[in-house]
Amino acid sequence: MPKQLITRRDFLKSASLTAIGGVLAACTPKPELGSTVRPTPSLSKPQYKLDLGGYIGPAPTTTAKVQLRYLRQIVTPTAEEWFKERYAEWAEAYPNITIKEEPVSYGDLNQKFTTYVGAGDPPDIMTGKGDFVASYAFNKIALPLNDYLSDEYIADLTPAIGSQQMIAGKLYAWPWEHGSVLCYFNKQHFEDAGIEMPPETSDLSEGWTWEQFYEACKKLSEKLSTKEEEFFPLFSSEYGGGGPGKSYWYEGIFIRSMGDPNAPEDSSLYKTYAGVSEDGLTASGYVDTPEAIEGMKFYQNFYKERLTPSVATLRMFEDQKSTFKFGSFGFSMRYRDVNQPDWYLKFKWGATPVPRGRNLFLHTSGDTPIISATSRYPVEAMAFMAFLNNDKNRIGWSKAWGALPARTSLFEKMGYTEEIDKLGIALVKAGHSTPITPGFLEYNSAMNRAIGDIALGTEVESRLSEVAKELDGLLSDYK
Repeated sequence: MPKQLITRRDFLKSASLTAIGGVLAACTPKPELGSTVRPTPSLSKPQYKLDLGGYIGPAPTTTAKVQLRYLRQIVTPTAEEWFKERYAEWAEAYPNITIKEEPVSYGDLNQKFTTYVGAGDPPDIMTGKGDFVASYAFNKIALPLNDYLSDEYIADLTPAIGSQQMIAGKLYAWPWEHGSVLCYFNKQHFEDAGIEMPPETSDLSEGWTWEQFYEACKKLSEKLSTKEEEFFPLFSSEYGGGGPGKSYWYEGIFIRSMGDPNAPEDSSLYKTYAGVSEDGLTASGYVDTPEAIEGMKFYQNFYKERLTPSVATLRMFEDQKSTFKFGSFGFSMRYRDVNQPDWYLKFKWGATPVPRGRNLFLHTSGDTPIISATSRYPVEAMAFMAFLNNDKNRIGWSKAWGALPARTSLFEKMGYTEEIDKLGIALVKAGHSTPITPGFLEYNSAMNRAIGDIALGTEVESRLSEVAKELDGLLSDYK
């Protein structure tokens, strides 16, 4: 998860930052080639020099010199090569529109994002995080995309991406990719322990419950733990820097899976699933329900019974020091790729659906580029991103990087036939967004602190009650 992001409270503290909340456009240079004004629909679709997918906006300029600034994370060599090939293809069609990249490490990405926005000089295209799209919209950082994309393209979004990136009917971020969670396991450990393995299936109804998973962890610990070598059935989470309380995106599953999205909306079952009120401003009655308490007590047991370590430990699964790992679909591609010797697994392994509570729940969101609301070249920025997001390029990116696409029509076009690939797609389709609130930074940080405390032994009910009240105060800034 991001290290830091500007909050509304930060904007209100500084005159230079309040501009981002609504008056930045008045302080920036006048756009040279375009503006954030709604494009005028043309009677016939303009002629584009490349396949721009679902783009319906004006044709990019072919005469004026334009330089688009693009902030993104550094990716694997294979994925970097994908970018180079796309830039070459774009430059051949639009030599006057150049891309000035600023690739940075993932850990520094959101700090750079924050710095640029705070200085009133954001790049035209910035890679953000899907969880924070409501914040980008609230603070008028991102340009809505609806006027540049066809209705059919927008309707093709997966439900989780649509619910997260569509704010008040407007799409504020590109449907770039899906992060999801698979449950990987070491088959050899199950054979050595003499216990039944979880099913390798894309039928989510056949996956284990949390109780089955917990019982298997206890048996594995009993059978495989020795004094000579430390072993834990469940890996130490590597999300958000590693260890407990670092990633609500992962650990929040233990709470929200105890709810029920089909229960009446005024019930605690539904509110546990929702995680926050409809307006995104109230946490009490959502994060401290009886079901949330139940989920966190269950989570705490893994630490109490030493079924998972209480400190960050990298590569536990890959080094066979744990049996289970919750990880993205991208790991399955790296584990199978003999050309990635640091990741390719030489032991027998499999993947199974995430265990289910009252519902099968996982968060699914990912990195997502936005177009700056103050870009001088919105048309060219939109067209360039539309080019990167056409069907051919999205399939190519997914296979180069490992994350599944965020549009449903692409799943069948991926050509995946193995059961593990089908499982990844099934989980993406079944996934949910993180709680929708313009204060997700505060929500995420406060919940992480509470979950971390609970992992280390803090009494569950009082801690959840405390964090609910804390969040009510923090989210009131957005009223």
